[in-house]
Amino acid sequence: YFAISSGQTENSEDVWGGEIPYLTAVASPGDSLAGGYQTSASFTPQELAQALGCTAGEGSQMVEILERTASGSVTRVRIGENEYDGGEVRTALGLRSANFSTAWDGEKIVFTVKGWGHGVGMSQAGADYLAQTGFTWQEILDWYYPGTTLSPAEDLLAG
Repeated sequence: YFAISSGQTENSEDVWGGEIPYLTAVASPGDSLAGGYQTSASFTPQELAQALGCTAGEGSQMVEILERTASGSVTRVRIGENEYDGGEVRTALGLRSANFSTAWDGEKIVFTVKGWGHGVGMSQAGADYLAQTGFTWQEILDWYYPGTTLSPAEDLLAG
């Protein structure tokens, strides 16, 4: 689980490299209403280069998003002359998620970030929204972990 999705969760293979059948992308309604859904962070080209260990380029041309998941998270991005995984950039810059876009404001590169966390599994904000709209906890688990079934603990321990 994680805090807030960008509106859709991520497939496990897109974030962690391995496919786990019940960790598949699903819509996560209500996340855009959560506090902290969208944040931003700004960096000069020099700050960005220092954080990532690359050469600073021209501000408006320094960042190019090359690839995204179907849910919107960045998987490949060119910064300066180097290419990075979106998760690497998230970590290096302290962004809340890898679902970001960039813009040049004339002095800094502005990262606009949607969601908070890795995006795989259940969104806490989305689960809360579903609960407030009348979903039961079983329906919420079924929503975020499709294809799974719940078994009583004693069944698991007996077998």
